[in-house]
Amino acid sequence: MLEKMVPQLLKDLGLEENALRFSAPGALQLPLGEGIGVAIKETPEGFVLKASLAVYPKEKEEAVFMHALHGNLFGLGTDNAALGLTEDGKTFTLTRVIDHPVIEYKQFREILDDFINAIDFWREEILNQK
Repeated sequence: MLEKMVPQLLKDLGLEENALRFSAPGALQLPLGEGIGVAIKETPEGFVLKASLAVYPKEKEEAVFMHALHGNLFGLGTDNAALGLTEDGKTFTLTRVIDHPVIEYKQFREILDDFINAIDFWREEILNQK
């Protein structure tokens, strides 16, 4: 699925052909700048979008977690993605699972755009809590 959508995605985003790279078959890295990127991985059920947002802020821990919990509530504050932490607990992440095995490019692009907007919003929210 992803391999078929890459040419159009490159064109739409105005990126060079080498800007997107497959880290493995069915796994794509989309750089967004400032050390941020979106990992896109195909699954049998559809695909998963994942991004690291910001380093876990030690100060104002309770405020950050409460804000993240409210964002996760019913997926309303995250556009159906989920805020979480890396396994080592040092970095906030945003993950969205799409469980539709067949998806048109237009739908894919809308989902990706919403996810990127959620990344921008939550990265700013986390960084402003420091």
